[in-house]
Amino acid sequence: MGIYQVELHGSYSVERFISMQKYRDSTSVQRSLVLLGSIPLLSLACAAVVDAFPLESPDLGLAHIGTLWARGVLVTLFDSYALSWMFDQYVPQLEISRRTLIVTAIAAAVVVQASALILILLLWYPLPFTLIWISGPWIWTLALALKLSKGEFLRKNPQVLNEVRRFSTLLILTTSTGLVYVAFNVIFQTVPAEWQTPAAVLVPVFKVIQKNVICRLLRGQDDVKPEIVNFNVDVTNALFISSIMQNLQSVKSSAMLVVVDFVQMLTSLFDLRLMLKDIRDITNESTDQAIACALVIVGKYPELGQQPLLTRTSTSDIFRSSKVSLQRKQSATNYIARITSFTRVAPLPVESNVGVVPDCSFGSTNASPSLLSRKCAATSDSTTLALVEQMTTQQRRFLLHKVLQIMFFMEFFLLTELLKALIPVGYS
Repeated sequence: MGIYQVELHGSYSVERFISMQKYRDSTSVQRSLVLLGSIPLLSLACAAVVDAFPLESPDLGLAHIGTLWARGVLVTLFDSYALSWMFDQYVPQLEISRRTLIVTAIAAAVVVQASALILILLLWYPLPFTLIWISGPWIWTLALALKLSKGEFLRKNPQVLNEVRRFSTLLILTTSTGLVYVAFNVIFQTVPAEWQTPAAVLVPVFKVIQKNVICRLLRGQDDVKPEIVNFNVDVTNALFISSIMQNLQSVKSSAMLVVVDFVQMLTSLFDLRLMLKDIRDITNESTDQAIACALVIVGKYPELGQQPLLTRTSTSDIFRSSKVSLQRKQSATNYIARITSFTRVAPLPVESNVGVVPDCSFGSTNASPSLLSRKCAATSDSTTLALVEQMTTQQRRFLLHKVLQIMFFMEFFLLTELLKALIPVGYS
C-alpha cells in the first residue's frame, strides 16, 4: 500500500525546511491553530454563497433560470480567479498582477455564460452535460488571457513556458474531476440501496488514483505538492462526501466511507512511527533534538542537502556501522551528559578544543530569566553540535534527509486530516 501513499514519496527542500523553521520560531502556537482552523473556511464560504441561490425547476423553462445563471457566474468567477492565481503561485516568474487576475476572471465568466446561452438557444433546454460543453470556451479564454499578458515573456523564457505547459495539464486534470464527481452523484442516485456500498468504494479509489497522477505531474516540485494535492483533491472529495452522506440510503455505505478514512489515517500514523524510529536510532533523542541537529547539518554541511536520497541498502549500512562504533558513541553520550549536567562539579583541567559551556542551573536567584534562557539555549546548541560532530557523514546525510521527509509527510498528513474533519462539519 505504501507505493500508493503519495505522502511517503517526497521531501522538503533545504530552503523550505529553513523557511518553515523561521516561521515556527516567529509564530505562536495560538496563531498557528487559528490559521489551521481557517484553512477550509474559504472553500466552505464559496460553497455557501453558491448554495444561497435556490434552483428553479427546469420545467419552468428558460425564463425562470435567473438563479441558475447567478450560480454559474459565481462559480466561473471563483474558479477562474483561483486557477489564474495558482498559475502565479506555481510559476512565480510570471508575476501576474491582481488586476490581470480580476480581468481574466470576469472575461472568462462572460465568455462561459454567453457560450452556454448560445448553445441553449441553438439546441434545447435544459442542456445536458453543460460542463463538457462550456469547458472548451473557458479553457481557451484563460489561455488567451495568459498569452496576451505574458506572451512576450514566455517566448523569451522557454523554461518558464515548459512549466506553464506542465501546470496547464495539471489544471485541466484537476478541473475535469468535477465531471467524475457528477458521474458518481448520478450513480448514487440511480443504483438500488444494496448496490450503494460497492459503488461507494469508487470514491476513495478515485481519490488515491488522482493524488498519484497529480504527484507524478509535479515530479521535482515536492515543496508545492501538499498544498496542490490537498486543496485540489481532498477539499473536493470532502465536499462531495459531505453532500452524498445526507442522501445515501444505505447506512453501510456511510460507515464504509468512514472506516476507509480511519484505516488510511492509522496507516499514515504507523508510517510516521517508523520514520521517527529511524531518526531516533541515529540521535537517540527527541524529535525536536533531531530537527535541531538537521538545522546544524544544513548550516555546517550544506552539500549534504543537495545529494540524492539514500537507498535501503545504504541505510542498512548506516545502522551496521552504528553498531560497530558503539563504544565511540557511548563515549560521545558520556561527553554530552557531562556538558549538559545541571550539577555543579569541581573545575576540570581545560582541554584543547573544548569551549566554555554555561551552567544552566536555576539555583541562583539573582540571575534574570532572560539570562538563564540564553544560557540554556547555549547549552542546547552545544549538545546539538556535539551530537552532529560525533556522527559519520552518512549518518548526517541520512538524518537530514529523513527529517526533510518527515516534515513533508507531516504537512501532507495534517492538511489531509484537517480537511477531512472540518469540511464535513462546516458543510453540515
